[in-house]
Amino acid sequence: MRSSRSLIAAFVAASLIAVLAPSRAVGSLADREGLKDETVSPPGQVVVATINAEQANVLGLVSFGKLYRMAIALRSRPVAFNGGREQAVTAPDVLTIQEMSIANVEILQNLLNQRSRYEYQLAVGEGSTAKFLYNSETLTLLGPPTTWLDPCKSDPGGKGIRRYQFARFAEKASGLAFTLAGVHFMPSYAGAPEPARCRVSNVAELKRQVALETNPVVVGGDFNYRPVQKPRECDPNERSEPTEWWQLMTDSLVGEPSFVDAVKDSHNRKKLSMATEWTHEQKRLRQACNGAVTYRRGRIDYLFARGTFVAEAHADHPGWAGEVPGTRHPTNERYSDHRFVWGRFLLGGPSRPQPPQAAQAKGGVIELSWEPVENAAAYVLYRARPRGAYSVLERLEAGSNSFVDASTSHGHSYRYSIAAVGTDGAQGYESRGRWQRADAQGPQVSGVSPWRGQTRVGLRSNIVVRYDERVAAASVTPETIKLIQKAKWKRGKDRVLRGRVRVTSSRTIEFDPVRRLERKRAYRIVVRPVLDQLGNRGAWRWSRFST
Repeated sequence: MRSSRSLIAAFVAASLIAVLAPSRAVGSLADREGLKDETVSPPGQVVVATINAEQANVLGLVSFGKLYRMAIALRSRPVAFNGGREQAVTAPDVLTIQEMSIANVEILQNLLNQRSRYEYQLAVGEGSTAKFLYNSETLTLLGPPTTWLDPCKSDPGGKGIRRYQFARFAEKASGLAFTLAGVHFMPSYAGAPEPARCRVSNVAELKRQVALETNPVVVGGDFNYRPVQKPRECDPNERSEPTEWWQLMTDSLVGEPSFVDAVKDSHNRKKLSMATEWTHEQKRLRQACNGAVTYRRGRIDYLFARGTFVAEAHADHPGWAGEVPGTRHPTNERYSDHRFVWGRFLLGGPSRPQPPQAAQAKGGVIELSWEPVENAAAYVLYRARPRGAYSVLERLEAGSNSFVDASTSHGHSYRYSIAAVGTDGAQGYESRGRWQRADAQGPQVSGVSPWRGQTRVGLRSNIVVRYDERVAAASVTPETIKLIQKAKWKRGKDRVLRGRVRVTSSRTIEFDPVRRLERKRAYRIVVRPVLDQLGNRGAWRWSRFST
């Protein structure tokens, strides 16, 4: 009988053989793993994710499990643009990866390629601590990465040198280029001449390395320190004084564009809390600044951007952790001691449009219009259902500032967004959404008094008809409500009673009989269809009662 250790080794070996095989996943794999529809960022935009993966050692069963779960998280959680909720994710255009051996990066690459409809390729400079995986279907690598030395870990005679890297990419759909840099500063630089200054020295060197880049620049990595003086527990929205390294990173020199902290910039602009944007949870219980003994959390992984607009940026949320430190999410599995950070960046495109106007029209049609955008060569109109992701509804030429959406279903609500496209094909920032409900159904009778089957109705009663929406008063005629007195005998004739039909409110009409009703007689009410404010026609309604 084989030992448990042998069985584990055999399982790891079999798993690796399956992972490293070049074949791609079959369609049913996504169903088994609960993965969502996958899309890419619009032309002229890129989605960047930075990962600090705790995968620097030789691969084992635990490490392989984390890599597998990371691939699933990257493939299932970065939501499609502008708040797509549960139906789609955006495949990252490029990942910058720290604290992971090259062999493990290659395994993650295969895991991603097996679970994505896109193909990821590796870009790494010789000896670099940072590695890049980029989507070769959306990006082109423009030459090999450039590396530089960590100024505090550059002595070959010390405990080992550290190299970081940047690389240039072109977004294929628009041809626009950008530069991506990846770093992983150490928590402590013990042994360096001025260890306390090493993080500041690294930031200065990072900015010097990319100072001549004329393209937009995105920097991703683990800076291993919080951005403000106070810890997260006492300053969740990071309003206290900034730390020196963060201030230096976001300061601009004369003639130099400044970097922004992508997550903070996006959240501040949208007035969102930073409380869930932590990226690291400590492994030991410690006393926090608020006196609680807890597993302290902090934001130490970042995306910084220069020369590009940050459409959105988040730490993976909800990630694998529970709301209470030290607990786990009920369904998401742990993939690292860090949560990855992702952001969507605009490389070009016209300015952001105002939200489109959306008006109901007859037959469930929704009429859309929007203000023209300067330098727009075209527009992309998006539509989404509640809690669903946007999808392209129509692409229109620049001269078109309206659209009629007839592909709707009655009673369903839709959210619309418009984005302008430049002459280079780059799409600008999409507008805020505008909701509208499709209405293809006329007024429906919601109640009739006397009610159906009612007995012993008073002889001086009026007929009151209530509707589920506003009624167009012009569609109400003397024939809209008929009151018919049933004949007493089988061979007798029914009699239509005379009376006055009047609109008593926006949703109520009445029939007032000229004469009072007769005792112990059966009556029938016939309500003809009326129109709503859009011109939709309602339905007939019949009812009976007796006095």
